Amino acid sequence: MREAKKEAVGLAGDLVKHGFRKSTQTWKVVVTDENGTQVLTVPLSEIPVRTRIWFDLRRRFAAFESRLGARTLAWLIAAAVMGIIVQASIRREVVTKEGRGYQTASAPTGGAIVAVRFAPQASAAEITKLLDAYNASLVGGPRPAGLYRLLIGEAAVPQEELAKLVDRIAREKVVEFVAAVQ
Repeated sequence: MREAKKEAVGLAGDLVKHGFRKSTQTWKVVVTDENGTQVLTVPLSEIPVRTRIWFDLRRRFAAFESRLGARTLAWLIAAAVMGIIVQASIRREVVTKEGRGYQTASAPTGGAIVAVRFAPQASAAEITKLLDAYNASLVGGPRPAGLYRLLIGEAAVPQEELAKLVDRIAREKVVEFVAAVQ
């Protein structure tokens, strides 16, 4: 019985939603059982009209347009678009002046990049100690052949100093291979 009522109300709602409401004030949805006995009657006049928000917005927009006129509405839309463009331009200018521009997260801002392959017996604690000793950060890897990319320091390093740094790192027991990348 509950399913029958749900179906009847759904059918009545569809009829009302599709605009049959005015011509069907006296219509009723009648549900019968398998013997033809009337089980339920749902008058269409009792079904509330449900409008979707988008359809309602479309109707309101059309009414707004008819009150203002097409030309005035076009000017209002153009002004809104210009306001958005001006706001975006001002925001971009503020961000650029503050120096907080966009940059790739994986792109280092300074320092030297070296490729390192750690010895197979190196523990995580030993690798961490090496990173701390050289003020290094792991910025990539593992890559083919087990290579990791390390960012050494935060400032640019001259080539001579970088060569000395690579030699010192190569002598560490936790390092199997090291080469300067930048």
